[in-house]
Amino acid sequence: MPRTKVSNEAALRQVVSDDGRRVCSIIKAADSLFRFVEDTEVYEADDPPPFWHWIETHRSGIYETIEKAEVEALNTLPWLRAQITR
Repeated sequence: MPRTKVSNEAALRQVVSDDGRRVCSIIKAADSLFRFVEDTEVYEADDPPPFWHWIETHRSGIYETIEKAEVEALNTLPWLRAQITR
């Protein structure tokens, strides 16, 4: 599992894109609520030396169940939907 902005230990569930450059993590929010976070690996060429690093590219709202967070992740992230439904 790649080291993303979301700690692998904090994620309840994670899906990595086929190219390994995006990760969707389901995490627990306060008070037994849930959310999903998308991290994307990006290449920075502007600051020498060039390097790859992870940035958070999406943070969802709060959901009452893991299942609701997963459904919203599928509805929100096209790469996740395409990967899961093939």
